[in-house]
Amino acid sequence: GLRDGLRYIRGRRDIVLVLSVLFFVGTFGFNFQMTSALMATEVFGQGAGQYGVLGSIMAIGSVTGSLIAARRGQVGYRWVVAAAVAFASLEVVAGLMPSFTTYALALIPMGVAGLMFMTSANDATRPRAGIHGQDCTKVAPSSTAPACPSTMARAAATKAAAVRAGSMP
Repeated sequence: GLRDGLRYIRGRRDIVLVLSVLFFVGTFGFNFQMTSALMATEVFGQGAGQYGVLGSIMAIGSVTGSLIAARRGQVGYRWVVAAAVAFASLEVVAGLMPSFTTYALALIPMGVAGLMFMTSANDATRPRAGIHGQDCTKVAPSSTAPACPSTMARAAATKAAAVRAGSMP
């Protein structure tokens, strides 16, 4: 069950890399609901309406990122790391913006990079071939949902059980 899945993941350095990057970006980077609220109210002296504007402006970048991701082919682990570095760098740049307007504009590329990171992490950890050898990329194309560690553990447990049963190399 779950132990087999975790054992499988521990043996896959590529998946450990993606999960580690996902943990750090998710913990320290994807907290923009809080940071944007603080930037709007405490740094720039704006109200709740302007905080809502920041969320809408970031959504422009996120939608753009999802459209780019939908057109992109299969990605590797370097894409995940590159997207994470781009997102973190853009978040630092946004935090250094001197005005509300420049901060808001900096959220657009940050939204693009954030969505590109999430879809890259999801795509890089998704199995390329199912238990019976079907191509999973044709069945389930890359989505805009972030990678889910519990889903990956269940998939790894299923694959480990199939390997032990001899139905998968």
